[in-house]
Amino acid sequence: MSPHEFFETYRRARSALPFAVDDMPAAAEAFARWQHGDASGRDDAGLWAYLYLLRTFGTRFLSEPQRRVSDLDALLAETYARVMAHGPEQVRDPERFPAWVSVVAQNAFRTYLRRTAPTAALPDSYDAPDDAPLPLDDTDPVADRAHVVAAINRLPDYLRDIASRRLLNQEDYDAIARDLGKDVQVVRTYTKKALDRLRADPALRTLLGFDG
Repeated sequence: MSPHEFFETYRRARSALPFAVDDMPAAAEAFARWQHGDASGRDDAGLWAYLYLLRTFGTRFLSEPQRRVSDLDALLAETYARVMAHGPEQVRDPERFPAWVSVVAQNAFRTYLRRTAPTAALPDSYDAPDDAPLPLDDTDPVADRAHVVAAINRLPDYLRDIASRRLLNQEDYDAIARDLGKDVQVVRTYTKKALDRLRADPALRTLLGFDG
């Protein structure tokens, strides 16, 4: 399953959640209902946890394209099963549920990094085609960043690293040039080339409202 397919899953599942993914009090309230035996509370808390994990892991994998996409599927399934199996017994205070899920996600990803070596970068064709619909809501800032990361990962190799460091990490031109052993003007030129390509990306144009 490609990154685009994962985030398309996110978009579809998000429409079934009765509150925003970033609404932690609502997630805690759903978990409290689950603790009291309410089936709808279990459904809502479980869906929230699934979406939170999918977004957390998905954005990390999009920013590290050398990771195997199949690993994302396995990591998500394994961590979600852990949350659903152990949440009620390990979390007494419902208000702690969102933070607990976050810690479980962080620990699961660290464990994954320790046991899994990165592989060669995925081919550009592994991502969504340029004319594909946006995989996430344009109201979700994390989703927006994930889509920009995906677009940067479609850039040619010689532009990708500079674009990521300058446009995502906000590193200054001098620092990038020193680290890469390139002239500052070369870094500026490559950044402009990357920006030109990103501005022409159909999915990003839709996201930014240029073609709406």
